[in-house]
Amino acid sequence: MKICLSKSRIFTVIDLVALTFPIYRAKLMKGLDWGLLYNEYGNNVYDPNELEAEIKTLLQDEGKNKHWAIEEMHADHKNPWSKGGHTALENGQMICREHNLAKGNK
Repeated sequence: MKICLSKSRIFTVIDLVALTFPIYRAKLMKGLDWGLLYNEYGNNVYDPNELEAEIKTLLQDEGKNKHWAIEEMHADHKNPWSKGGHTALENGQMICREHNLAKGNK
């Protein structure tokens, strides 16, 4: 079942959340600006089953990999430049600033 919220039918923010996210996760959902999210995404079409699968995938990642803001990232040479590593796409990676500085030229 896909959920389409259009202007021809009035849905409340609560309806949007209940229909789109059948599993309520209070810890993750509490405090979000649902009104703003409703205004921005309320007219889109969603498949709650697809969203749930994506949410489960993201939650499995919790504690393993942080999703860093771009400002917290560094471009890094896998094989350090100081040890002959080339500045090329295949020798590059994005890592967090903290790990890049700790890594040094290793």
